[in-house]
Order: sequence, then C-alpha cells, then structure tokens
Amino acid sequence: MERTPLALVTSDLHFSDKMPRCRQEKDWLGYQEGVIDWLKDTCDDLSVPAILVGDIFDRHKHSNELVNLLIDKMPMSFVTFGNHDISGHCPELKHKSAYGTFIRSKVATEMNEVREMDGVNIHPFHFGHESSICEETKGINIALVHEFVWQNNEPFPGCPPKGEVNELVKRFQGYDIIFAGDHHEYFTAQVGDTTVVNCGSLMRISASQCSYQPVVHLLYTDGHVKQIEVPIGHDKISNEHLTAKSEIEDKIESFVSTLERNEEIEQLTFEERISRAIIISEANGNIEEILREAMNG
Repeated sequence: MERTPLALVTSDLHFSDKMPRCRQEKDWLGYQEGVIDWLKDTCDDLSVPAILVGDIFDRHKHSNELVNLLIDKMPMSFVTFGNHDISGHCPELKHKSAYGTFIRSKVATEMNEVREMDGVNIHPFHFGHESSICEETKGINIALVHEFVWQNNEPFPGCPPKGEVNELVKRFQGYDIIFAGDHHEYFTAQVGDTTVVNCGSLMRISASQCSYQPVVHLLYTDGHVKQIEVPIGHDKISNEHLTAKSEIEDKIESFVSTLERNEEIEQLTFEERISRAIIISEANGNIEEILREAMNG
C-alpha cells in the first residue's frame, strides 16, 4: 500500500539579515531566498504543508525585506516558536517580533492546541512550555518540542540532562513521535515505542557544520518518517575566520609577553615600550593601528 505524505517537518531555519561569519555568499538574502524556494517547491511537489518547530528567525528583530520574503515565498506552514523568535524569551512580546508579523500572514498558522491532520494528532509545545504525558489514545500522536535534545555522549559540558533522549521520552510519555528543534545536528533515536527525531538546522550556519548535510523530514499519515537532503552544492562556507581569530590571539599573546618579559625595553617610556613591542612581536596592522590610536587619545 502506498504511503500518503502529510507534512514536511523542519526546525532552526534561522533566517537573518546578517550573514553568519562562516558563510561567504555575496548575497545572503538571495541565498536564503533560494532555500525558501526549494522548501516551497518540495512542499508543492508533495502536496503537503510545512511544520516549523521553532527558531524560524535568528533573532526577534529583522528587516521588513526579510520578513516580507518569508510572507511572499514560504510554503503554507504550521509553526511553533523557539527561543530565538521571541524577545527576551517572553511570549507576551511576540507581537513586537519578526515572528509575530510572520504568523499574522496568511502563510503561517501558529499552533496553540492539538491539531488533527488526517488521523494524526499534532501536539505543539512552544519554547519554554512544560512537558506533558499524552492522554490521547486514538490515532498517531506527535509532539513538537523546542529544547536541546541529545543522545549518547554530551555534546558539551553541562548539557541539560533533561534533554537526553531517554529522559525526554519519560517527560513526554505516550507520544509515537517527538520532533525536536534547537540542537542543530539532526539524528533519530528509538526509545521504546517512541521515535525521537531531532530535526537539525535547515542551513549550515556555523563553522562546525562545514561537513554537515542538512535534511528535512517528510512525515507520512502512517507515522513513517523519511529524510530528504537539502541541496548544498552551491553553498559557500568556510572556517577560515576561526584560523584568523587564532592567529590574532597568538599575536596578542606574543605582544603581551613581549611587554612583560623583554629586558631591553624595561627602562623605556610607556610609548617607547609599546612601539618597540610592536616591532619585536610582529603585531599585525590592525593591532598596531588600535594601539597607536589609543596612545594618541
């Protein structure tokens, strides 16, 4: 029997006016428009809406141009908000945000109660909302959550323990599928009868994602979930800025070390010491310019 597609699920879109430092596109808005076009075309080809599990925007304030781009070009979407969408993480202020404008458009519907879609019950949990046990026994029940979810080893020290997949499923008992946003690396985990799908980010927005392949998740009416890779063939992403930052830090460390330890300049005036240290430490032009401006008031 052929499966019937229900919705295309993604999270952490992080649309923004400001291009991430790792990206090297000449037209960041144009690049994002291409991603939106692909998302809309994919939804249209499958005859499904999109479900956006938070962090649609990178921050709460953005230009009218960016917001209008989403309103004009995004597929029909059912949405929940993430921590980046709302000013101060305060839902009462969402009317002052780009997200608040987006959900006032005809293209986006904010989910604030259980929504039934072809026998599938979608339970929305916006960022900061408390978890709850599923009491619905009919159909397939799906939770949308926006919190940092992880499996196996902690991604970073102090990672919230409640987000570990086994702990997550304890807090969201009874759901067949949990779609999670916030953690930008996608994965799927099976915990008992519950499938946990961490959506990952739609675009590569940090240097750590240079080798990352973003995906979206196609949800079927029978609860099956299929990954679809987001095209990245024309992406321009680099970690060169991290190398440059490291080199600058090394230069500063060398400069400070010269000031502290070089015996030849101990008897010189402060200005003479700075000038001599610049030469000895081979400080780059930017550092030299900043130091000389500071000395000249």
